[in-house]
Amino acid sequence: MIEVEYMDDRGRKFAVKVDNAEAEEMYKYGIPVGPPDIVDGLGLPEEIATRLHNELFQRKLWTEKDVSRNPKAVFAALQAALRVNQQKIMTAYHDYEKETDS
Repeated sequence: MIEVEYMDDRGRKFAVKVDNAEAEEMYKYGIPVGPPDIVDGLGLPEEIATRLHNELFQRKLWTEKDVSRNPKAVFAALQAALRVNQQKIMTAYHDYEKETDS
C-alpha cells in the first residue's frame, strides 16, 4: 500500500492509503490516514472550515497526539486559515475609504 493525497468535492485534502496500482478516481475509497474531518463541528463558515482543514493537512496534524505535541502548529493553521479573511477586511476598508474620498 502507498499513501496518497486525495481531495474531496469540497476541496478538502486527505491522506489515504491505497493499493499501489489503484486508479486515482478510487482514492476516495482509500483507508483514511488524516486529518480527521472534524472542522465542521467548529461552527465556521464553509470557506474557512475548508481552509483550516487543509492547513491541518499541510502540517500533518492528524491525531490528538499530533495536536497535543504541537499546539503552536495548530495556532499557525488557524492563523493561516483566517489570514485571507483579514486581507479581505483590509481591502474592504481600503475600497470604502477610496470611494468616500472621491
